[in-house]
Amino acid sequence: MKLLFVFILNLIIFKSYADKAEIKIGVFKAKPFAYEKSGKAAGIATEFLQKMLGTDYEIKFQVLPYLRAIKVIDAGDVDLVIMYPNKLIDNHAKRSCLTLGNDNLLVSYSMVKDPKNKAIAVIRGANYGINLDEYTNQVGVVDYEQSIKLLQSKRVSSMFISSAAWEYYKGELKEENFKIKKLNFVQNMIYFKKDTSQKLIDNVCRLNLSILKKYPTKKFDEFLREL
Repeated sequence: MKLLFVFILNLIIFKSYADKAEIKIGVFKAKPFAYEKSGKAAGIATEFLQKMLGTDYEIKFQVLPYLRAIKVIDAGDVDLVIMYPNKLIDNHAKRSCLTLGNDNLLVSYSMVKDPKNKAIAVIRGANYGINLDEYTNQVGVVDYEQSIKLLQSKRVSSMFISSAAWEYYKGELKEENFKIKKLNFVQNMIYFKKDTSQKLIDNVCRLNLSILKKYPTKKFDEFLREL
């Protein structure tokens, strides 16, 4: 009888796993949000998405540079990506619902009076919900880690960084040497490939809404503190 019970239990678990639909998600390669560790996707964005969707879907992550993520969803190679609302991607994917976001910060050396005229690290293609044209000496980077290295070597005097990323990286810098200006708060958008069924979009947005209730600030900072 005991062996029969164990067999049935294993069968139920296997069936539950087998019944999960696969969903392919592109995540923007930038610590602490998404990166590769031992050949697998890691980071707070991947953990958040796993917590949100993992009970209903078998998730296959692709960790991608920012601009590559746009090309991949345009080609239909992933089902969805999450990133700040951006006109650059609007022509290539469907907007759906907003999820966790960040405060966007301008971090500068304390002696810098006007960052707009000094070298500033900006992730290529990124949109911080501000007019970047005001910053005339932009240095393009691929992720926050590169921004930090440029700042440490004083090749730039400022950088744009999200609040969760600053929480993650600030220990590598002497915080007292910098002034931090909050620019705005922006929630990430869940973008789907263009031919996604409305049923899938509705279900993902339902699961997203359910998990957002646990994070009143709607910021990744709050989720990061859980880990």
